[in-house]
Parts: sequence; structure tokens; C-alpha cells
Amino acid sequence: MGSDTLPKGLSGRVINCVTQLPYTIYRNEAFDPKDPQRVDPWLISQISGNSALYSSLQCLQDSKEWEQHVVGWTGEIDPGSAYSVSPATSSDSTLVDNKDTKEKVIMASNGDVNLIATQEDPLYLTNSEKEDITEKLQTMEDASNSGTIHPVWLLRRDQHRWREYAENVIWHAFHYILNPPSDGQQENIWWYDYVKFNEAYAMKIAQIYQPGDIIWVHDYYLMLLPQLLRMRFPDAYIGYFHHAPWPSNEYFRCLSKRKQLLDGILGSNYICFQNEGFSRHFVSGCKRLLDATATKKKVAGVDEYQISAYGGDVRVSSLPLGVNTKKILEDAFSPDVDSKVNTIRQAYEGKKIIIGRDR
Repeated sequence: MGSDTLPKGLSGRVINCVTQLPYTIYRNEAFDPKDPQRVDPWLISQISGNSALYSSLQCLQDSKEWEQHVVGWTGEIDPGSAYSVSPATSSDSTLVDNKDTKEKVIMASNGDVNLIATQEDPLYLTNSEKEDITEKLQTMEDASNSGTIHPVWLLRRDQHRWREYAENVIWHAFHYILNPPSDGQQENIWWYDYVKFNEAYAMKIAQIYQPGDIIWVHDYYLMLLPQLLRMRFPDAYIGYFHHAPWPSNEYFRCLSKRKQLLDGILGSNYICFQNEGFSRHFVSGCKRLLDATATKKKVAGVDEYQISAYGGDVRVSSLPLGVNTKKILEDAFSPDVDSKVNTIRQAYEGKKIIIGRDR
């Protein structure tokens, strides 16, 4: 975007923070360390799901007005069946003791963190391996640019731990499912990992952020991230888009970390939900749990709120997420799809086919 057309204070860059880059990374079973030049050690394939979100990233990527950067977790990296424990450190990294958690954090010379790796339980990647994987991701996601895809490395054999709190606690409450009573010990462990997950994103963004960048945070895996970024960059432009339902306060207040989650999101300047009901529930929770105040007005026929909390104002609105209809039409009427349609028509000639989908 030309400097003459930019709104004052904006850099022309957008940093989109997503839960996971839309790929799965796995070690090539054919790779032989004794002959490293024969095949690539790591393979990458695209995954399905969240098509509306990833379509929006693709749309912005094609924009001539904005430079987009995407920050996202690599997902669970599959080390392969022949995986053996690598040394915990190399010449380009330092092993650091974490006195609070009695774990060890590997800090690479470039600032990346193999979080949390120990000598007994590592899934360790060297800087050169990270650079190789990042280059492959860049080519697959945005080949026309360089340095715009930023993987978040969360390396440990038990990699699913980073999902536990979001998927077993937050997701349940947001879909009106109450977990059975417990002593809370397991949930506290999950919460610790949830905090670390958000902190890893904050560290990665701090490496690439420039004043005037717009930062968009997506969904309930990253509800603490806006406030973490606000503490680092007080003047940053931060938006948060919530892709899941937001429950009524009667259910949300059942979460033991309810205030921390609200506080995290309120680090944003602008908060968006899929519909007005979810926006209203969120505002109600802020008023009841944080003693925040809120005003409402109509903007383009939609209710928009302004929440005043912690001495600052935050806009809350609803913006239903759309899909890339042009791309869907192109994919739907390709020769490959036409062939499959004809096969189905022949197999079920004279019959009606009903398709249902539930998520």
C-alpha cells in the first residue's frame, strides 16, 4: 500500500495470528541420515478444515494494498517411526533452566525457543531444519513473497498438550457442555500449557512487529494473546475475531479462569463475533464479571458496543465470516469434479441423494 493512501499511523502490514498453519509436517520415512541428499527429511501436506478462515487469509495475501504476515503453530510434528532422541543442544543453542517449572528451555541463537524440551523428552529441531521447513511452508502458502510465514515452534513429544485446555475446557463451555466436577488439578496443568501457548505467539510476534502494524488474533486458542501484546506494544492496533459461539454468562462464569480470559481479549481495540447474540453475551459477561460499563449504538444496521474497562475503550461488533465463492465455483466445476458427479449420477440413477453436514 502506498504511503500516500495509508491512514495515518498504519504501516500497511497485517499480522494474522491463527491457531495452526493449514499444514501437517512429518518426517520422510525414506530419509537416511547417511545419505541426506537423496530425499528431503521433512514432508508437508495441506490439511482441511477452517476453510473460511484460510480463504480470508488467501484473499488478503492477493491484495496489492496490504502486506500480510501469518503467524501460526506448526501443529503436531510427526517425527516418524524411526525417530530417535536427538541431542538436547547444538552449537547454535543454549540450554536454560527454568527454576519456576523445573524444566529446561532450549534457546536458539536466533531467539526461537524449543518450548519446552528436556534432555529426557525432546523433539528437537536444529536451526537449519527449522529454516528448511519454514522455506517449504512459505513456498506452499505464499510463493510470491518471502519472509511472510512465521511458524511458532512448540516442540515436545507430547505436542497435543497445547490443545488440551482450549478443546477440553473452553470449547465445552462455549457449546453449553459442563464438564463433570473434579479437583481441578488436571485443568490447572492444561491452563499452564495454554498460557505458554499464548506466550510463544507473543514472543514470535515481537520478533516481526513494526509500529503501525495491524494484528488480528483468531479464535479461542489465543484468548490471552491480545493482552500479552498490549503489555509489550501499548500503541498497537489489535483485533480479535472469535470464530466459535460465545455462551450466556450463566455458562461462561462456570470457567474457573473466566476473568483471565476476558482480560486477555480486552487487550484488543476491536472484538468481532459471528452474530449479535454472541456479542451481547460477551458484553454481558464483561459487565457482570469485570464491572465494566458498555454503551450500544447501531452501525450499518448492526448493534455495536463500546466497553469501558481498565481505563480503556474497546469496540465490540458482529461480522459474520464468509467464504470465497469464486474459488468454490472454480473448484466445483473442474473436470475432476464433473467426472465424479457423473459417476455418482450413474450409480444412483432414478434416486434422490440427500447430503447433511454437522460440525
